[in-house]
Amino acid sequence: GSEQRDNSSNFVPKDFASPHLLNGSLKKHIDINSRLLHGAQLQPEIRIDLSPLLYKLKVSILEAKGLRKADIVGHSDPYCAFKVHGRTRLKTAVIQDTGEPEWLEQHEVEYSGTETISFKVRDKDTWSKDDVLGWAKLEPAQFMSAGYRGDLVLEESGMSPPATIRVC
Repeated sequence: GSEQRDNSSNFVPKDFASPHLLNGSLKKHIDINSRLLHGAQLQPEIRIDLSPLLYKLKVSILEAKGLRKADIVGHSDPYCAFKVHGRTRLKTAVIQDTGEPEWLEQHEVEYSGTETISFKVRDKDTWSKDDVLGWAKLEPAQFMSAGYRGDLVLEESGMSPPATIRVC
């Protein structure tokens, strides 16, 4: 008898990949599609869902100390904006009229394990652009093995000693 070749949409050349050779836990996240164009087999298209490879990282922004006064009347109205490698951006609540805000906030973000976390403390202004009160970065080597809890010096805080932010 003659052997018929399977030209269906889930045909994968034997020398390219075989689903039974894939790691069981990763297999369900890989989608291998091969397409036909006028009866000719095209190269397979592979899509890999990397979301199961991301960590759920909890970032707590507890407080800041020694922030400068950025308002003409009263003190600053600080909040902290943070981002993970320029992508995920989150903000704390604004605390009115203080140089020592206590946010005590925890946020959860997706994290690959290699990105720097950047914190920027700002003074919320109604009629003008928010003033930067300082910024800090937390590198993966500082927290990936055992976590991190401590004070980070706020660069460009305009204070001596410099202002700090406590995170964990």
